[in-house]
Amino acid sequence: MPSTGVIGRDAELAELDARVRENRLVTVVGPGGVGKTALAGAAADALADRFPMGVRRVDLTRVDDPGAVAGTLAAQLGFDSFDALLCAPGEHPLLLVVDNCEHVLDTVADVVASLLGACTQPSVIATSRAPLELPGESVVALAPLTVPTDAEPESGPAVELFLCRSRDAGSSAAGEDPLAVARLCRQLDGLPLALEIAAARTRTMTVAEISERLTERIDVLQRPRFRGDPRHRSLADTIAWSYELLSPAAAERLDALSVFVGPWSADAGRAVTPAAGFEDDLEELVTASLVVADTTGPVARYRLLETVRRFARDRLDRRGDTTLAYDRFVDHVLARSRDQLAGAAVAWRSDLLRELLDGFDDVAEALRWSIAHDDDPRRAHRLCSALWAVVHQRHADDIVELMRGLVERFPEQTSRGGAQAVAVLATAEYVSGDPGGALARVEPLAERRTDADLATVMAHRILGQARSAVGDRAGAVDAFLAGARVASALGHAAMADELEVAAAVVTADIGDVDGPLATVAEVVARATAQGSVLSASWARTVHAWLLARTDPAVALAEADAALAGAREISYPIAVAANLRTRA
Repeated sequence: MPSTGVIGRDAELAELDARVRENRLVTVVGPGGVGKTALAGAAADALADRFPMGVRRVDLTRVDDPGAVAGTLAAQLGFDSFDALLCAPGEHPLLLVVDNCEHVLDTVADVVASLLGACTQPSVIATSRAPLELPGESVVALAPLTVPTDAEPESGPAVELFLCRSRDAGSSAAGEDPLAVARLCRQLDGLPLALEIAAARTRTMTVAEISERLTERIDVLQRPRFRGDPRHRSLADTIAWSYELLSPAAAERLDALSVFVGPWSADAGRAVTPAAGFEDDLEELVTASLVVADTTGPVARYRLLETVRRFARDRLDRRGDTTLAYDRFVDHVLARSRDQLAGAAVAWRSDLLRELLDGFDDVAEALRWSIAHDDDPRRAHRLCSALWAVVHQRHADDIVELMRGLVERFPEQTSRGGAQAVAVLATAEYVSGDPGGALARVEPLAERRTDADLATVMAHRILGQARSAVGDRAGAVDAFLAGARVASALGHAAMADELEVAAAVVTADIGDVDGPLATVAEVVARATAQGSVLSASWARTVHAWLLARTDPAVALAEADAALAGAREISYPIAVAANLRTRA
């Protein structure tokens, strides 16, 4: 544990310390349960030597009457009234920590402004879910703790806090599966209060049981006998406190925004909630720390912490607005995916791949809703294409589960949508390590598909991959080239290029290298001219691999160039393949 006693907050503590040294008013803002009070307290302790008059703390949690704020603050400082405080001469510096300001925010702002204006010695650290919005205020936005990845499940401050509090509770969570602990920390977004409540629950439940219960309901995170701040008795109480401070319009909009699983843009938010008043409500939600804003990219992105999202989704259900919100959400995801895939068909660009990968969680959520609630399969079938576009990059196991649910719910395979669903499922099975199962599923479909449509292209692509994996190389080449012809006829240049390159790889395995080299060189030139940077990158990668069979020295230089290009556009599959060629 850090010497401050605040786990995982060394950088934030140093930042707060520096701000207080430079500013008389510093406000720590963040969502409920993120640890604002703990950080402010630790900073005050560390700064105490700089303030000869000491550190005074004023907790406004139980001050419901705004008119009582000034008197409460004055009494804490030893004065009969706030006016007496303002008139008192101050000769020595004093640090005042004003905690939990959000429910009386305007009054606190007035009181602090008066105090700092009349008295030259005090410095103030305020904690709130929103800033005081005063001149000279320095705002420190406190985020949740960093959560672990599956690659390093035992590292990071969220895990450290959870295990420490589990030990404090007398449980043996430290001996449980690290992956289960990491998953729980991610489910809880690294929110310290949530981690502490979950740690207390490990006295009676395993980590896996808590994690499973959280997928169903948020009220598993409660401490019925907790004697501290009532808002911290349960996670729901903490979030409810923030809700109570919202305008009715902003609260209703937050509920509707709970349909988003991943990050969303302002345009996306307007698409699934009423456009009128959107900017004002969004500003209120971000200011209240209920929506997290990321403005580091070219377009601002927003998200709800998972704990807030589940609470808001429960409210949406209770209001009876879930179906309307999800119908808007599914239609938005469909429109977004359609536009992305239309662009990818012509030019497979790295920005489109990133958008499709970033949007996976929302596509999956939309598909789950459509499977469970739509009587007509068309929306679910159209969503499949977005999954197909990313299955070779990641999420294959998740896509297998989703697609099996879809083909069980809507088993027909004769329509274009039904055929696409089967092709996506077979592709996911292949990527997940079951080429035989993929071949058995898709071969009958590909043989009876005669329509020149995307479903036929998808079927032939996975048919070629599966045949190659089981040793039928000639059959694989036939399937790839058949798919390429259909893709070309449809104007899907990027897919035609990919399938021609795939056919070239298998042809080279059969023994002919010169023909594939010429084919792939043509694809490099064509894809580059079309701005299809991912297609061009992959074709260059394959070209280097083919050259290694005939001219290793030239191949090494080509692989170096292809590797640099793949890294520049963040294309991990091409990076890995070029590293193998260079090895």
